[in-house]
Amino acid sequence: MDYHRADLKDECMNRYFYSFSLMLDKSDYVPERTMKKIAHSLTKDWARSERELEREYKRYRWEKFWQDIKARRAERRVKRAEARAVRKAKRVEARKVFREK
Repeated sequence: MDYHRADLKDECMNRYFYSFSLMLDKSDYVPERTMKKIAHSLTKDWARSERELEREYKRYRWEKFWQDIKARRAERRVKRAEARAVRKAKRVEARKVFREK
């Protein structure tokens, strides 16, 4: 998503500018008031698509963050389990030595 984000933003801008250029082509025979409404609508739609893109990117970053945390927690769990196994083995060995005496 990180490297696709710029491509998606470029695509969004290209569509906006393409729509805007089509609107300017018709400016000769469409009333100015209507053109202002259309320009406002285009700008609003473009801003909405930018917000959606940012929202999706934020969601992606949050999921990635939690995946990293879960992976670190799993690593810690494995390390703790290994340390417990080592301590238990030492206790069992110490008991064997004590019983042999």
